[in-house]
Amino acid sequence: MEQLIIQTQGVKILVVDDSQPNLLIAKGVLERYGITVTTALSGKEAVALVKENEYDMVVLDCVMPEMDGHDTAAAIRALPGARAKVP
Repeated sequence: MEQLIIQTQGVKILVVDDSQPNLLIAKGVLERYGITVTTALSGKEAVALVKENEYDMVVLDCVMPEMDGHDTAAAIRALPGARAKVP
């Protein structure tokens, strides 16, 4: 069986969830693989962070108050330039 090796050093991920415990768990797991993790507690905070920083990936909770994950993704897609294409 072939082993899949993924380079995670230097990868930057934004994790967005309105639950602090969920953010702590996700951050802890991802950081074990050498991934740099930024967290946000709301969709609005996530959009502001994406405007100011470059991420390799954004992981969104779909059910959040004010601005859910779908609305947050749409707002990120509406940004100018390459930041709109972050997976």
